[in-house]
Parts: sequence; structure tokens; C-alpha cells
Amino acid sequence: MIDEELSLAIVKYLGVGIEMYPKGDIKRVIDEFGEKKGTILSHKVDKILDELDNLKPDWEKHSSDSATDWAIDMMKKNTLNSTNKH
Repeated sequence: MIDEELSLAIVKYLGVGIEMYPKGDIKRVIDEFGEKKGTILSHKVDKILDELDNLKPDWEKHSSDSATDWAIDMMKKNTLNSTNKH
């Protein structure tokens, strides 16, 4: 299931299509969703980006593309594991 609002919040936060490189900006999220919802979504985006930042692919085994696939798989597994704990 895709969370459309969260997906858009990630795009806005990182400045996709606006910045030359990913650059976090909570203001863009708040401008899009309003103060309350934008703040909540920004915290979720930060949590996702922190999780992604903690993943360390083995560059001896992975290309950029395979590391991306690996990271996606790891995040899906982490999501399933955290969902099963509740």
C-alpha cells in the first residue's frame, strides 16, 4: 500500500525537481500540507531518511542499482518486522 501523502512529502522535503541535489527543507512540506499535517509528515520523512542513512551496502558486492534494490528490500523487511512487533 502506497501512502500518497507521505510519498509527496518526501519529494517536497528533498526538493525533487527544485534543487540540484537532495536538500531537506521542512518548509516545503508545511507549505504543501499546512502546519499541523506538514509537521507530522516531516517527522515521518526524517525517520525514513534516518533509517535509509543507517543502511550500509557492501560496495564490494553491489553496484549502484543493486544497492538500491538491496536498500528497498531491507527497508521493506524492517517495516514488516516493526509491524509484526505491534
